[in-house]
Amino acid sequence: MLLGMVERKMPIDCVLFCDTGIEFPQMYEHIQKVEKAVGIPITRVKSEQSYEYLMLECPIERKDNSLSTKQGGNSSNGYSWAGPKMRWCTSRLKDAPREKFLKPLRENYNVLEYVGIAADEQYRFERKRNKAANHVHPLVDWNMTEAECLNYCYEKGFDWGGLYEHFHRVSCWCCPLQSLDELRQLYKHFPDLWEKLKDWDNRTWRNFRADFSVEQLETRFDLEEKYLANGLSIRNRAFFNELHKLIDYTGGIIMANQLDNLKVGDWVKNNNDGITWRVTAINGEFSIDFENIDKHSPMSETSIYGKWKENFAKMGFECVAPTPKKTHHR
Repeated sequence: MLLGMVERKMPIDCVLFCDTGIEFPQMYEHIQKVEKAVGIPITRVKSEQSYEYLMLECPIERKDNSLSTKQGGNSSNGYSWAGPKMRWCTSRLKDAPREKFLKPLRENYNVLEYVGIAADEQYRFERKRNKAANHVHPLVDWNMTEAECLNYCYEKGFDWGGLYEHFHRVSCWCCPLQSLDELRQLYKHFPDLWEKLKDWDNRTWRNFRADFSVEQLETRFDLEEKYLANGLSIRNRAFFNELHKLIDYTGGIIMANQLDNLKVGDWVKNNNDGITWRVTAINGEFSIDFENIDKHSPMSETSIYGKWKENFAKMGFECVAPTPKKTHHR
C-alpha cells in the first residue's frame, strides 16, 4: 500500500509501525529496507512492557470462576498464550501504543488512517475498527487482491527475506493461532525461534494450542518426517497409534452417548476459545480431525489424538450440532 501511495504521489504525513517485539527478524530488515527506499522516516511505537513479561510475569487479577483461574489458578502470573477470544497481545502491543501516539494528534488534526486491507479481504471490514469514518482503504479503491499486492512488491524488489515462501500470512512468529502447516514451517526453518517458543510454553499455565503443547507438536512433526521419508501415510491408524504411544494423554470419558453417534460433518465447539469446528475425519478410536467453519480464522485445523473419546472433554470440546441440511431452492 505504501509503495502505491508514494507512486501515486498521495499525501503522507506519517508512516506508523507498531512493533510487537515478536516479529520475524526478516520483517525488521524489511521495514528498514522500505524506509530507505521510500525516503520517508517510519515512526516506530512499542509497548513499554515486552511480550515475554506480559505473557509470563505480569501480575493478573483473575475472577474465581474464570477459565484462566480454572486452568492456572489465582496465583499464576501472565496472560499466557492468546486465543481467538482473548487477543491480549493485539490490545496491549498494537492497539494501546498506536492510540497513545495518535491521541494528541487527533486533538489538533483530522487524522485520516490509511489501512492496507486488500480488495479480497472483505471479511476484515466486519471488524468494528475498520468501519471507522476516518479509515481509508487504498488497496480496495485500486481493486488490488492480496496476491496482486504480493506480486507488486516482489516486482519492486521486496521479498520479506523469503517469509512468504514458507507462510501464507506473516504475523508474530509465536502466534498460537497459526495453522499446523505454518507451525511445521516454523519448526523446520526457524529452529532458534522454535526453541524460544518451547521455552515459553514450558513456563506458562496454558497449553500452546487446545490440542498440542509445543513439545507435543515437535513430536508429531518428527514422526511425520519419519513416516513420509519411508513413503508412509500420516493419516492412517498406524501413524496415530504410534503418535499416541509417544504423547501421553489422560482424561475421563463423558458424553459417551453423543460421541458414539458423532460422524464426519457434525459440528463441535471448543469451550476454551469459543471456536466451532466441523468433523472431517474419525480414525477409529485413535484420532479425530476438525476444520474451522470460520474460513477466515488463522487456525484452520486441529485434531485430538490417542483415545480421543476420553480426551474430548479434557481438550474443551462438546457436541453442538449435527450436520446442517442443505436447503434446495426451486
